[in-house]
Amino acid sequence: MRNPEPLPPLLRNLPTLSARVLIGGALGYACTVAIFATRLYVWGDRVDPSDAPSWPAILEAARSFGVVMGAIYYPLAAATLLAKENMPRATTTVAIAAIVAGTVGYISGGPGLVATCASIGFWGLCAGIYRRGLRNDAAAGFQSYFR
Repeated sequence: MRNPEPLPPLLRNLPTLSARVLIGGALGYACTVAIFATRLYVWGDRVDPSDAPSWPAILEAARSFGVVMGAIYYPLAAATLLAKENMPRATTTVAIAAIVAGTVGYISGGPGLVATCASIGFWGLCAGIYRRGLRNDAAAGFQSYFR
């Protein structure tokens, strides 16, 4: 009897990809709520109070935008730039970077700049982690001693 054909790579990786889409959606929701809640509770009285978002508006933005962006960004980053990393630690780090950058964008440019700054923070730190991994891989080889 011959061995069965192996599954194509897409079908082999489908459960992992599905889990990362769900994790990314939840992460995007949490990051969006954290960005808007930080603005509301930390800088709520110092900035124009009439411009402060309400909780239903925050939850709607998190549901309609944060979930979608997280479900797209996180699986892409996990499959490309963060493939060799410790995923829980890398996930926590890039989520904090997205929250900080999104909050800074919201304070400096208003609600229209939140997504752009959070995306820059997320992808910038993903690229930094990837670059650090490349540098560590290059330095770990035997040939690096003679450079």
